[in-house]
Amino acid sequence: MGLRTLFFDLWRSRGRNVRRKLLRDSLIAFSFVIAVITIMGVWQYRELRNNLLEETTNHALNEAIEKYTNLTNDIENTLQFLDAIANDSMLSPADMEPIIKATLKTNQKIYCLTIDKEGESMTGYRGESGYTFTKETRTVRLGEQPSQMNKNETWSSPYLSQRRNVPVISVSNEEYDRYSQVKLEVSLLDLHTFLKEISVSKHSEVLLFRPGNKTVFNPMIYSSNYKPKVALDESDIFQSYELSGSKTIVSAFDAMRKKGEKPSYPIIFQLDGQIHWMRARKIESRRDELFVGVIVPESDFIGVLKRKFGLFVLFLISALLLSAFLLFVVISKYGNQIKDLPQIHVDRKRAKVDLIKLIEKGESKHLEFKSTVRYHLKAERNDKVIEMAWLKGIAGFLNTEGGIMLLGITDDGDVHGIEMDNFDSEDKCRLHIKNLITRYIGVESLGYLNIQFVTVDSRQIVIIETEPASNPFYVQVNNEDQFYIRTGPASSKLSVSETVEYVKANFRN
Repeated sequence: MGLRTLFFDLWRSRGRNVRRKLLRDSLIAFSFVIAVITIMGVWQYRELRNNLLEETTNHALNEAIEKYTNLTNDIENTLQFLDAIANDSMLSPADMEPIIKATLKTNQKIYCLTIDKEGESMTGYRGESGYTFTKETRTVRLGEQPSQMNKNETWSSPYLSQRRNVPVISVSNEEYDRYSQVKLEVSLLDLHTFLKEISVSKHSEVLLFRPGNKTVFNPMIYSSNYKPKVALDESDIFQSYELSGSKTIVSAFDAMRKKGEKPSYPIIFQLDGQIHWMRARKIESRRDELFVGVIVPESDFIGVLKRKFGLFVLFLISALLLSAFLLFVVISKYGNQIKDLPQIHVDRKRAKVDLIKLIEKGESKHLEFKSTVRYHLKAERNDKVIEMAWLKGIAGFLNTEGGIMLLGITDDGDVHGIEMDNFDSEDKCRLHIKNLITRYIGVESLGYLNIQFVTVDSRQIVIIETEPASNPFYVQVNNEDQFYIRTGPASSKLSVSETVEYVKANFRN
């Protein structure tokens, strides 16, 4: 019996069996609850996941932008201070060497500092062995170097410092008619290290990149251990993400490229079977080309998900309460009918007790007694009539609401037993019963039957439990198909027209 047939039977039970209606409505209620739980669960998980993504990456990016802003503000304040000294004093750039050195020592984020007065300049920068100072005579002013400055912006684009092979960004006073000029350079290596100090998660990555041409700042090529084959130029500062040497960064940019997402949008991708999140933001509001990005693996935040597990617990409790309410409605609807449902099963663990209770109730629409399986007590021989009698009862149970056939119990409820049927063993008796049912009712009917043996007062009783069938079953009597139903404690044969109407009203086919 297929699932489709079972569901159709449940839906069109038309009141012929309360159990079917109860099962049908319970199935509908259960399916509804499961659907609601599934939809809400998926929605809740996605909300929790997205909120976690927002909170984590936004917090990290806000911290990065705040650190960068504080850094640039500090350096810009230093620029204004030095500019004021250079313009308001009679000191030459060479005389300001102690001030330059003190500034470099005080602000470790400044890599190089240059003060220019009327073409004479003094430059100081931090090196591996200390501070180095050089004095030069310039033919152009600091702000007139187009590769380094854009007159509409305070901070320059990244470039290679002329002092050493180090990538930097710089800031200087932009008014060309001033008496003096000051320029401060910040190493991208220091900036990258500074931003990587942000505590995101154990396996997170922080990167500087340009989304327009999908290039990433790779600090490895400027490390002391890296020996390039050719001299580096400004095009080497940001390299293609494919050359970053990081599988995580490559996967993140591949996902961004395939999905066509903007860098400010969340990027979710998989690497080695693990989900990662990436989000980025412009490092400075006045520039579109330089972004800071954060990449975090989802596994780093299992602990956070556990802390928020209370939301799921609340959700599950709500779902259980909803389920309980729906079950209460169903049970209330069928409560009285359930109490009156017939017993069509015998508990195997307490079969003897159940059997005695059934015998005490007497025969009914759902219970019938037969003294033997095949032995005719009056004729004192095996007789087909005896077998056909209980076979008709089985067919009646199948076509109505199910029931129990007890073989070995007299009509008066006395325990007679089946010993006079003279079967060699219990298995032989079971096989004989199944063969009769298969031959005269049909092999499919066995799917609705359960046969068990119980001994009462040293006498063996056969219990045949019968479920109501989803299709009509006929008994073949003298090459004629006869249709039986239960009417009270007996099985009644219906005429052809009655059979047609009954089948039409109670069965799918």
